[in-house]
Amino acid sequence: MGAYPLTYCANAHPAGDLAESERVLRERVGPVLRRVLGEGPLCFGAWWPQDVVTELSKGDTLVSHRDLCLSLGLAPRSLNAFPMARFHGEPVKERVYEPSWESSARLAYTLTCASLQAELLQAFGIQSGVISSLPLGFRGRGRRAEAQEEHRANILRLALGLAEIEKNTAVQIQVALEPEPWCLLESLGDTLSWLEGEAAPAAARVGAESTLRRHVGICLDLCHAAVVGENPVLGLRSALGHGWNVPKVQLSAALVARDTEGAKSLLNWAEPVYLHQTWLSSGRAGPFLDLDDPALPHLEMQAGEELRSHFHSPIHLDRQGPLFTTQEQVLDFLRIVQRGELPQGTVLEIETYTIPQMEKELGFVWRFLVGELQT
Repeated sequence: MGAYPLTYCANAHPAGDLAESERVLRERVGPVLRRVLGEGPLCFGAWWPQDVVTELSKGDTLVSHRDLCLSLGLAPRSLNAFPMARFHGEPVKERVYEPSWESSARLAYTLTCASLQAELLQAFGIQSGVISSLPLGFRGRGRRAEAQEEHRANILRLALGLAEIEKNTAVQIQVALEPEPWCLLESLGDTLSWLEGEAAPAAARVGAESTLRRHVGICLDLCHAAVVGENPVLGLRSALGHGWNVPKVQLSAALVARDTEGAKSLLNWAEPVYLHQTWLSSGRAGPFLDLDDPALPHLEMQAGEELRSHFHSPIHLDRQGPLFTTQEQVLDFLRIVQRGELPQGTVLEIETYTIPQMEKELGFVWRFLVGELQT
């Protein structure tokens, strides 16, 4: 799988149940990964909503799924457990953040995911895996919600549960909180501040800080960082410098308008399924929860401003019609990967669920990393 397992997230493909998820592995994920990355065991980015987890937990179902993964040579080194429910077709919007980390249901679901993932990785002889999860919860449409004691308590319970899984399986599973605009942890900076200022001291009081740091980290999504105006390279260095793992990086690009006409064009990308949180780089207006915000049609852009939207655009494209993408920020990040600044074993995962073009995107990243594209 190499120093940096490269894959893409299977949430790009609708799947109604476990049988459909397995068909996606056989007919879509496996063939795409093999055409781009070649033979040998490969990492894939699994997506297991609650109903799939329930199926995998029944009887011998996990054994048959394990055998399928082994036969395909696809190891679920990475798992997306951010959305617990369905993710396609019907409107998701802010429901994607339910339940929050205040909920015992979120804790139970994530620990079950980790236990199942550890058993599958054990069959491959792989000693570590990563699960991305939501950044505690949603701030609410009024942006007034704050992290609570129960968020912190459940993250500590999560770390202790993951330590028990590692004791039983010899597989270290890390849950990586994924900062996202309009959530309780919007940026790497927010996440690091909460981990350092809230989670770690609470864990230290019960002698579990090392356990927390071993099993809880940060998932860096480059699209999310771009929207809130954060430099992901500096964010990564800060997290590592404070002793927090960043076991997964989601290679993704946001859509960007650079003038008033572009801002009007951006409104055409509004759609009913997902939220597209949108930030004006200067901060003089917004932020906007979605592209249907009534203030956006009246926004007059000023020189040098960018309007960046949480709309995952294919990373091999630097333009989408009159709009730009944050591809250059993705390339900047890949350059530090080339220089060896990213700890080995970090999963590089493409997550373009809005306009998936996975084979082209995987090929673009692979060619860049091996030096076939101009850097």
